[in-house]
Amino acid sequence: MLTLLSVAFLSGCATTTPQAAKQPTPDWVVYDAQSGTPVEWIAMSNDVLAADAILWGEQHNDAIGHQLEQRLTGDLLSTFPDSAVALEMLERHEQVWVDLYLDGQIETATFIKLTNSANWGGGKNTWGDWYQPIIDVAKEQRPQGATVIAANAPREYARAARLEDYETLQQAISAHQPTLAVVPDEAVDDQAYHDRFVGMMTGHGHGEDAPQIDAESYLRAQRVWDATMANAVVTAKQSHRKVILFIGDFHIANLGGTQQRIKHHAPELKLVTISAVAKADPTQWNPDDADRADYVIYTAKPASADGLMAMQ
Repeated sequence: MLTLLSVAFLSGCATTTPQAAKQPTPDWVVYDAQSGTPVEWIAMSNDVLAADAILWGEQHNDAIGHQLEQRLTGDLLSTFPDSAVALEMLERHEQVWVDLYLDGQIETATFIKLTNSANWGGGKNTWGDWYQPIIDVAKEQRPQGATVIAANAPREYARAARLEDYETLQQAISAHQPTLAVVPDEAVDDQAYHDRFVGMMTGHGHGEDAPQIDAESYLRAQRVWDATMANAVVTAKQSHRKVILFIGDFHIANLGGTQQRIKHHAPELKLVTISAVAKADPTQWNPDDADRADYVIYTAKPASADGLMAMQ
């Protein structure tokens, strides 16, 4: 027979041990891609900073991913202030404006206007929130040797490769400004990358009336970007302790073209790759990402997210 005390005790248990509240979904989770297990930021940061070059593959309109890029840049430059930060988002002919800004010769607004960067990433005035903080971290460490590299080939050069061929591009480079672009070394075997690129490009249209895309010509342009940015990393490492490259994820994920060309031209460099991917639930590891990069970071994808700009 239950006593009043027993009833009170049981009643108290019922009211003080409700079903556990659902934990909020985290904004991001870092995974060791080989094991598929979550790791702490500090563990990842310590590991990647031991490399010669860090390749961070982003989705260009991933706001959380950009915050984490800024964090890792801070980790890098506070530890190795004589390092280089390379950006796909800036083209080589804009290096003069980068240097003037880093040296305090032009203001932020002028720099953004001269590089036509304000809306880079697909949003209005996103540069100031997403990329400018990275550059400003490097600017603070400029006296200790930090720099920012405008890593990408101007679009006119990539367009020339797409509309014509590499021979025509080489003639233009040799005759005018040989430092602005790199013709891809055709000794690089990038067949798997080729197949992924062509599959993605030709999968965009559906139906008989869909526009036909010459994927091979666009791949020529893609390879120019890859070769030029790979060259930027290899060259920067010759005069800086470490190099970090921020670049569209397709260029480096799954042994993407830029990563492959760095390995081809500088096999002695220790590379580490990070791929940031927007996911509805960052806590759910996808085994298909095991070969994507050394570390994969899932960031919380907003419910209203648009199509992601993973490529140029």
